[in-house]
Amino acid sequence: MWEPMIRYLKQEEKGRTKALYETCFPEDSPDFADYYYTHRILDNRILVLEDASTAEREGEIGPFLQAMVHLNPYHFSFCGQETEAPYVVAVATDQRVRRQGKMFRVLTKALCDMAKEGHPFAFLIPANPAVYRSGGFVFISSEQYEEYRKQQEIIPVCSKGFEKNLQAAELTAGRAMQAAELQGTWNAAPGEPLDQKEHAFSLRKADGADIPGMIAFSDRFLQQNYDVFLRKTEADHRRMLAELECENGGVLLLTDAMAGERAAGEEEGNSIRGILSYGTADDVLELKELLISKEDREIARQLLARHFPRKKIEIPGMNFMVRILDLRTLVPMLRSHEGISCKVRVQDPVIETNQGSFWIRVNRERGSIVPIPQEDAEETVEIGELAARLFAGLRIWIREWV
Repeated sequence: MWEPMIRYLKQEEKGRTKALYETCFPEDSPDFADYYYTHRILDNRILVLEDASTAEREGEIGPFLQAMVHLNPYHFSFCGQETEAPYVVAVATDQRVRRQGKMFRVLTKALCDMAKEGHPFAFLIPANPAVYRSGGFVFISSEQYEEYRKQQEIIPVCSKGFEKNLQAAELTAGRAMQAAELQGTWNAAPGEPLDQKEHAFSLRKADGADIPGMIAFSDRFLQQNYDVFLRKTEADHRRMLAELECENGGVLLLTDAMAGERAAGEEEGNSIRGILSYGTADDVLELKELLISKEDREIARQLLARHFPRKKIEIPGMNFMVRILDLRTLVPMLRSHEGISCKVRVQDPVIETNQGSFWIRVNRERGSIVPIPQEDAEETVEIGELAARLFAGLRIWIREWV
């Protein structure tokens, strides 16, 4: 006889959760759900709450799946060090048993397990931030949100008003060439490169053969601009291409044909100047990730206007929350240009091992955390408040959906 229990599903059992996923996330297309249950569940963990007695009462066969949490692994570069952090997604409860604390029980179990495994932090995009704040999650103020605001500059002027008959060729030379240093030839044909002095820029759709160059470019770009960012492997890139394909999109590469004519043995990805991931729905083209330098934004803007003259182009915001899992693992990984020094009494209502009194110091080279007597602590902080303080000075780049 089955008793109510929380457990991790075996690989062959994960498909049982698809019905709950589709019910709780109707905004995801059937194609996307199929993609997720074909690719994403291959390496993730799914923690569920099951109840056999409820199944009998509801006339269901087998244990009744009441709630679930998916833990999708991601590799990060964190202040120059490599680590793995779980992305918490597909947090769902069957509508028949909602508002009974079941989802929070599953989430709490997942957080405690990940802390025992030594993961420094977890992250998610909240549907209801209040629920996650009570579990120690906090929004992070990071470089990413300022960068998101700046990225809006890449949206072609013609797409903002979205006049259906407006062609890219109708952009005036003055509008198209706002940056003074970019004086070149405007080629109206979508398939032709945009000539800029000794460069020939173009946008083209990436495929599997481009992955090594994409990895080389993204690693180089992100290391130069961010302290914390996702490190995508070849498998991650292949999965990303499959994900975007099911959303009628893909990855666009901003390339410089002249740079492509390089000597043999030169670093892979040198002809790539930017990476733009996108999906489409009806008349909207949604740019999901933009890895592009400030000096190339105007070029990309022009090429987008030329390639998608009738699309309304949007860049969705992605406000992530983070949760410290293992404070003693996280702090030594931190770096700070401003410097951090605090003697704190840490309260964590979920993960007991994070509680205690500590002297936390972080400088440009390293971070340290030393236990101190409780009476030496100068203030008491909740784990979420401490996370906001420790992450505040970091330049963070996370643009991921599942």
